Order: sequence, then C-alpha cells, then structure tokens
Amino acid sequence: MSIAAAEGRDFLALSRRLLDVLGPDGLGDESDQRQFAVDGIEPAWVLLPASIAEAETALRLCAEHDLAIVPAGRGLRLGRGLSLERLDAVLSTSAMSAIVDHAAADLTLTVEAGATLAAVNERLRPAGQWLPFDPALPQETTIGGLIAAQAAGPSRQAFGTARESLLGVRALLADGTVVKSGGRVVKNVAGYDLHKLLVGSFGTLAVIAEATFKLQPLPEAKRIVSYGSAPLASLFDLARMLADSALGVQFLEVLAGTSSDPMLVARFAGVAEDVDEASRRAAAYATDLGIDAREPFDEALLWKRLDEFERVPSQAVVVRAGMPRTDLRSWVSVSLEQCAAIAGRVRAHAHGGLGVARLRLDEVDPQRFEPVFANLRQTARRGGGYLILEHAQAPWKRSLDVWGPPPAGHHLMKGIKAAFDPHRRLAPGRLVGGL
Repeated sequence: MSIAAAEGRDFLALSRRLLDVLGPDGLGDESDQRQFAVDGIEPAWVLLPASIAEAETALRLCAEHDLAIVPAGRGLRLGRGLSLERLDAVLSTSAMSAIVDHAAADLTLTVEAGATLAAVNERLRPAGQWLPFDPALPQETTIGGLIAAQAAGPSRQAFGTARESLLGVRALLADGTVVKSGGRVVKNVAGYDLHKLLVGSFGTLAVIAEATFKLQPLPEAKRIVSYGSAPLASLFDLARMLADSALGVQFLEVLAGTSSDPMLVARFAGVAEDVDEASRRAAAYATDLGIDAREPFDEALLWKRLDEFERVPSQAVVVRAGMPRTDLRSWVSVSLEQCAAIAGRVRAHAHGGLGVARLRLDEVDPQRFEPVFANLRQTARRGGGYLILEHAQAPWKRSLDVWGPPPAGHHLMKGIKAAFDPHRRLAPGRLVGGL
C-alpha cells in the first residue's frame, strides 16, 4: 500500500472515531476548515465538542495520533503569534456556551469558554452586573479567547485585564486530562494558580473549558465625553492627569490617524452626582491645557471605530506597544509620522492612562516596512517597553521577530510549557521564543 493510501486510511479511521465521540455536528466541514485556517493553513479537522467530556475524549484520540491542536473560540484572534510549527486540528469551544453558575449575591459567574462576551453581559444585565471587559467585537470574542489572548478594551483603565477578575478555570491538557484551578470564592488562595498562567498563553498550555470570574456592578450613571482641537501630546497629558485623579474614570482612549484629527474619549462612571462633578472638573483640566471639550459624544461611534480597527484585512499590519506613560505620547506621534510614509492609511488607538497603544497600517509598502518596524521596536524598548507584531501576513511573520526578544524569565516559561505540554501538541511554536 502506498504512503498516500495509508495516510488516507488513517485519516478516515480517525475521522470516524471523532464522529462517534462528537456526533455529526461535532466535526467541522470545509467551510469550518477555511474559517479556522491559521496563516493560510487549513486544519485537517475542526473539532466542535459540546461538553467537557466530549472535548476530553477527542483530545485523547488526537494524542494517540500525536496531532498538533490549536484551541479556538470563534477564531477572531487565531492568527496572532508566531507561525505554527505544525497544525493538524483546531478545537473550537464555540458549542460550549452555557452559564454554569451565577451567584449574584457573591458577584461571581462561572461560564463555559465558548460563550461570547456580548451574550454573557446581556444575561447579566437584569441583575445589574457585568463582566468588566470591552474589547472590540464582543459578539465574536469568546470567554476562552478573552483569557487566552488577554484581550482588553478601553475599560482596562479601571478594571485591568482578565487576570484581575479571573478566579478559576477548568481546562484540558493536550492528552485530555481535565485540570482545575482556583474556585468561586473570591479569596481562595489554595492550590497552583493555573488560571493565572493561562491568561495570555494563546492556547499553548491548555484548552480553557470553563472560567469563573468576579463580576462588577453596573454603575448608577455614566457619561462619555471627548476632547480635541489640540496637539496629540496635550491629549496624552490630559489622559495622564485624569488617570491620576480621583474622578471615577472608566477609560481614556486616544484616537488618532493620518486621516482624522486626534481625539481623547473619556468615560466617567459611578454615582450620578460624582459623575456630574467629574465631568466639570475634567473640563477644567482640559481648559488649563488649552483643549476643547466636545460634549455630548456618541458612544456608538467609539465602538464602531474600535470594531473597524479590529477587522483587519489580510494585507494590513497591526502592532501593539507598551511603555511608560510618559513615553507614549512621543512614541505614537513619531510612529504615525514614520508609518504614514510607507502606508496608504495609518490609524492608532491608545489606552492613554496606561501606556498601551496599537497601530494599524493599511496598504503597506513591504520593502520599507521592516526597517520602520525595527525602529519602532527600538524606540519602544529604549524606555523599558515592548513592541509586538500583532497581525501580518505569514511571510512577514516568518521574517520578522513577532514577539521581540524573550523576557528574562523565559526559562521559566519553557519549563511550564514542558510540564503542561511535554510533547508540544498545543499550538506549538506560537508563543514568544517559539514555545
């Protein structure tokens, strides 16, 4: 029998076994393979388990055949990271979307990983509570993806990332072993903090199946205002002033680009009287800096712009930088100027009170991008920051250093990867340093 025939027989045999486990709706078709392609490479199988038990058995079958698995939700951020060493199957948790437990009195929620952030917060709204994250495209952002990609939106200013609210997880290792870390009790400190390790792990350690979070009450009142008609540097100065104040700031988002005037969008939340006072004092701060306040502001416009930013065409480039807040204003200004010379359109948004910014370049000149990228990274690192290539075509990812130099604790990261995934079956090579 030829090698091709043997491989075809093995493929069919494993497909039948997976169908026995997952059922007819649990194994994706060709359209699913296209949807979950990573850097243009389609997986041979797309696994769609409807329960932890199904996911466990499917992973055991895949481990028997030494298949490389990439965990996913709906695939929104699937292309981030280094190009994979190999890809056989994608395991999507999109069919696992139930609310497991909502203890409203304790402000805790346990939910399956495939539930979308938008659906979860819609369910929590009648209780006057929310899961305090607002990344772009919440209707496509699953709970597992939120954790694995450490996705965060403007409200990171007030609530941080998933790391700050995550109380525990249930997850599956590459061989199907189910593990649990943390729990529903807010002050639980027992056990190994696996759930913290999974934040930002991009599927390289385990498949997140279920997560427990601390919730936040919805504010009594909120107000969103914008500031503009000033140099970009002044808007960052105002953002830092507001971040350091006691005005109940929920977010401070700076929007800029080659085709629009810069703008700072701020939201104040809390008790109605405090929100009114915060708005007045913030306007006074702005006046002192020579900045005009534009109130009211259509909040839907902000989310529309952030959603559009996130829907990145394959030929565009997105980079994300982090650095001390004092360096951010000059870095964004210089970056916009340098990138405008090599791209048809450049836009940026930044968490002005935190020192985090993202740039998107459309219609990029590939011959000139690499030296500009290297210069942006060097400038960011000069003050102790970083620069990540968040989205780019696969050839660019292979030629550029996506994550940058490994951090000082990289040997610890290698040890953790070896402990949790010794055979390198989960998203192999995706994380920093090829983990």
